[in-house]
Amino acid sequence: MRELGYRIEDILERNGNLFQISKEIRKYIEEYRKGLKEEFINGLRGRQFVLKYNRFYDSIISLIYKVVLRKMFKNYLPMRNSIPIVIVALGSYGREEMTIHSDIDLMVAYVEIEGFNIEKIIEKFIYLAWDSGLKLGHRVHSISEIVKVAKSDETIKTAMIESRKIIGSSFVWGVLQDQLNIIREDEKEEFITQKMEYRAFGKVKLYGAMEVDLKEGIGGLRDSNGLFWILNVLYRANSIRDLVDELFSESEYRSYISAMDYILSVRTALHLINKKKRDKIVLDDIPMLSEMVGISSHVQFSQKLIQSLWVVRSFTNRIVCKVVQKNRTYKIGNLVEFLTSLPDSDTQIESILIEIDSVGELDRNQFLKLFQRKHLYPVIEFLVASNHLHKIFRPFEKVMFYPQFDGYHKHSVDIHSIKSLKEIENIEVEPLKSIYHSLTQEERIILKIATLFHDVGKGRIDDHRKVGAKIVKQFLNELGIGCSIVERVVLLIRHHTLMSEVAYHEDIYSDKVIFSFNSKLKDETNLKLLYLLTYGDAKSVAGSLNSYSLNLLNELYRNSIGSFGNRELLKEGERREKRERQISNSERFKNLPRNLQKRILKIASNLAFFKFSNDELLDIAEWLYKTENFDFKIENRDFLSLKVVRKNICNFDISYLLNKTKFLSVVSLDIFEFFDGGKYFQIDFLESIDIEDIPYIEEIVRNSFLKQKREKIRDIPKIGADEVVLNYDYSNSYAKIFIHTKNQNGLLAYLFQVFEEFGIDIVSSKT
Repeated sequence: MRELGYRIEDILERNGNLFQISKEIRKYIEEYRKGLKEEFINGLRGRQFVLKYNRFYDSIISLIYKVVLRKMFKNYLPMRNSIPIVIVALGSYGREEMTIHSDIDLMVAYVEIEGFNIEKIIEKFIYLAWDSGLKLGHRVHSISEIVKVAKSDETIKTAMIESRKIIGSSFVWGVLQDQLNIIREDEKEEFITQKMEYRAFGKVKLYGAMEVDLKEGIGGLRDSNGLFWILNVLYRANSIRDLVDELFSESEYRSYISAMDYILSVRTALHLINKKKRDKIVLDDIPMLSEMVGISSHVQFSQKLIQSLWVVRSFTNRIVCKVVQKNRTYKIGNLVEFLTSLPDSDTQIESILIEIDSVGELDRNQFLKLFQRKHLYPVIEFLVASNHLHKIFRPFEKVMFYPQFDGYHKHSVDIHSIKSLKEIENIEVEPLKSIYHSLTQEERIILKIATLFHDVGKGRIDDHRKVGAKIVKQFLNELGIGCSIVERVVLLIRHHTLMSEVAYHEDIYSDKVIFSFNSKLKDETNLKLLYLLTYGDAKSVAGSLNSYSLNLLNELYRNSIGSFGNRELLKEGERREKRERQISNSERFKNLPRNLQKRILKIASNLAFFKFSNDELLDIAEWLYKTENFDFKIENRDFLSLKVVRKNICNFDISYLLNKTKFLSVVSLDIFEFFDGGKYFQIDFLESIDIEDIPYIEEIVRNSFLKQKREKIRDIPKIGADEVVLNYDYSNSYAKIFIHTKNQNGLLAYLFQVFEEFGIDIVSSKT
């Protein structure tokens, strides 16, 4: 800065103009900004970095003001205190928290004095600032109008109470301070209420999202701002630190300021990487941010960020409630005794102004009493909000604030776990709701324990399901929980992903698949409990349980529940014979034409009898029977589904269709041979399409039946020999090809082209 001062002094001595000076200042600022990233990487982080950045612009603004005064007054420059102007930082700049891509919020306040050309001075100051490259967000006000302007707009009032003098008359600054105090006292209670509602102070807000907003999100900068605004109005505090020992201890403040320091570091890194102001972190940002702040582990980076946001939220929320709701604080002598004495209600337990003397030791009876509650979630939510979950339930010690980078979960392990419990206690979907209400008290206890603790094994090298089962088994045994409960809980945690894996990735109409699935669960009770746990686990992840997924889980449950009575695999012929009898005895079948009845009983695909209900099978059979050549239906609700029937005389080029729709993700593709060589095809995609795109899909389906030479697929997917497994003993009628390869654009289209070339008849496919 001294070097810049010398260059400007030289220009002034040579009677240079303000534009020449602005070029020097602009150049100096550009050089400074180029070095910011390197300065950050070299260790200047958090509050120190932000403070130095704000002080740099203080010096630039001060220099610009001094230059203007020199040019205006030349050799007759009076003392600055005598010039009735003060330049004030507002908003985040006033708090010295302005980020590197923010506008510079200034207020130029003045007193109208006839002897000074105030308007000209301010005009030249603003023009020089603009010419120097400063992005100003400025206000110019006479001291006499400050109160009126602040009353006109809540945002202006908030910005003004954060005023900080940069340069100018101390006399005018003193008068301005008096006006600001009037502003602070004006409608004080309404202002505080508005700020509390804005940040939802006084309410429990759970942290744990891995994609966070560092400014507006839970525990973000706005929570800290909200606390400052309220303390500034109530106590005239210039900083939160001013109230150490009055409202909070030194250690509490250090914990809070350390969390803020980390959040500011991450925010600065985010802005430096993106070269623009952006406060929302997405998962793709984390590798670069982690490296930028000097933390090699992405997990540790995110865990520290989630915890820091929680610390800020907890501290700001508690202090605001303490100063605003002074009579609401109450103490708890023993936390365990307090929890077990609470009425069984779904009402949220306020944790913000509770002071806990001791946690206490949880014994067997107290543990069971908690899990016997109809509404356990409010208790667990209270423990999370007060940071006592891991103190009561030790298995959570390693997974508090622990992020999950699996492309599936949206929250840290602790928050995901309690959200799963909430979903279990509020099931409204049938048949799950009926199954849940049919459980015995012991079965509900087992379900809630398994749901709450199902992911506590995460963060270890070994399989988190096995690790979690061991941790929870030891914990329950130490409490003296009975073997009947412990064994089922351990089994459910060990297999808590089993049902979704089988439903989404295996043939749930295969005898071998169902038998293998059931053999792991031992009995129908575990199947019911796992069905409920799987629902809660998936439902707690936003958007992960659509109607298609729910139907798959329900199909697997229905196919499995009746198979426990016979431990041996049912032969396909026996299962088919049973279904044929059921269909033949139905009134609908009896009313069908005789020749159609015969054809239905000669349907080639056994799988058709296993997959479809009686009515569904008869619907398809009648549709195919009445179809002249081919026909199709398009359903486009939660996801796009194509249903096609074709007679033997038609060739359906499914490879062409898949290649033309490769911009959509295929979830499942089923092919069933019915009668007279006719087939039924069902292709379900992951997502729905826009209504205006349906005619395009219809055209693709029709073109798939045209007899014309097709171009071979050029982009051949890469499939290794070790990625293909053939099972010739899959059933009496079919072999199974299992291809485990990475997802590639056009993969299914290519496979069906190969199968067509080699005359391989595909009857069922699942991705």
